Amino acid sequence: MMRKSQIFCIVCLFFILGVLSGNFLKVDDFYLFIFILFGLIVSIIFRKNKKIFTVGLAAIFLLLGFWRLQVAIIKIDESKAAYHNGEVLEFVGQVIDEPDTRVDKTKFIIGHILAGNASLKGKILVNLPNFPEYHYADYLKIVCELQTPEEIEDFDYGAYLAVQGIYSVCYQPESVGAYDNTSSHNNTAKLLTAYKKFRKQIINFKLQTKQIVDKSLRYPHSEILSAMILGLRRNIPQNVLDNFSQAGISHIIAISGLHITIISGLLMNFFLVLGLKRCQAFWLATLGLVLFIMMIGFGASSMRAAIMGFLVAYGLKEGRMSRSLNSLLAAACVLLAINPKLLLFDISFQLSFLAVAGIIYLGEPIGNFLIKIKIPDFLQIKSSLMMTLSAQIAVLPLIVYYFGNLSMIAPLANILVLPILPFIMIAGFMLIFFGFIFLPFAQICGYVMNFGIGWILFVADKASSMAGSCWQVGKIDFFWIFIIYIFLGWWIWLLNKNTQRI
Repeated sequence: MMRKSQIFCIVCLFFILGVLSGNFLKVDDFYLFIFILFGLIVSIIFRKNKKIFTVGLAAIFLLLGFWRLQVAIIKIDESKAAYHNGEVLEFVGQVIDEPDTRVDKTKFIIGHILAGNASLKGKILVNLPNFPEYHYADYLKIVCELQTPEEIEDFDYGAYLAVQGIYSVCYQPESVGAYDNTSSHNNTAKLLTAYKKFRKQIINFKLQTKQIVDKSLRYPHSEILSAMILGLRRNIPQNVLDNFSQAGISHIIAISGLHITIISGLLMNFFLVLGLKRCQAFWLATLGLVLFIMMIGFGASSMRAAIMGFLVAYGLKEGRMSRSLNSLLAAACVLLAINPKLLLFDISFQLSFLAVAGIIYLGEPIGNFLIKIKIPDFLQIKSSLMMTLSAQIAVLPLIVYYFGNLSMIAPLANILVLPILPFIMIAGFMLIFFGFIFLPFAQICGYVMNFGIGWILFVADKASSMAGSCWQVGKIDFFWIFIIYIFLGWWIWLLNKNTQRI
């Protein structure tokens, strides 16, 4: 007899499959409604027959996932900003997300758009010079030719922006200036909500924190710490970025689902090293995760990754990651119900989901392997390695698919740097705390941290310079990545066939 947890797992998987299939097929809403109604009737009539009931329920959620994706596809009409793509448009809008500052420009996401007397739905990505500076929640008046995002080489830039609800870009505005929102435009746009006011304070706090880090650490160590705890990596030298990529430790400085997943597990292990009980370590790790997400700005992608990171900490608290499978599927379904475009077009979501799945299914066999080769559990080293290697094995095919690099030295490089990562994170938070009280205290802390971050830079440099450390495999057809995951799943099944997983 099927258990409720198994039925729940199947239903979640079919919802995800429905979202996936909705990207490739089109079915009229009327027929979807008929099929869903039929599945509901079958499930009710045969509710005492678990197999038929499960088939009916799975069919319902398959179709619901299909329907949710179709609803999310934007229909461009006169009420949308994207309707004016190809035209020069004069509009007023508000900066609705944290500006993305690059070396030569700053990218702004503009919403609450008013063109003449017409309020337009949607968002516009606008590229502006770094000076004069504009900030989150500012209103801007812009004249620009709107364009439809195009593919960049093999990268579907339009699909990437569509995940964020952006269908128009403005590369070179004809004019731009601050706009007084106390004018008539204020009558058509909502005032800052409590959330926006709070987030604006967080972003300002983040900028102040960056200044403290810059004054407390030498370069490029300050940029590495800023990337690790603030999500700011724009000023890291290109040669350092290349070293991290070739050494297979880019996840350390990339605020991604993989990074946050690993960080949550490392924080959990760090507090266990201090002798705390699992429950106490879990709540402290959760607090650390909240602080971390707050530091990087409460962005939508970071919030999604934080949910996955929370699941890892919870699994470690329970002492058995496999119990987190249904929680992982439930979290994925909720996130996809909110934004179904994440499944195919958001790399961070894909990496975080696969990382947690890897920890759930590969954690135990890899942990047993580490015991066999006598890796010590001093300072939770074995546990941290188990979690990191499990996550990285699970995401490796996808990383190769997206970036075309295969780091052969990654396992060794991670072994050398991961044990000190929690200490650097905790010390980084302490440095920031001291910096707001008395800067010389932060500089003393920074002097010590230079050695830890220097070690990471040293490992990245030496590992990347070794012959054959990184293979450039180029673009791989996704078919082969799919086959690799089929074999990976088969291997996991062989490893766990005698272990109950759900």
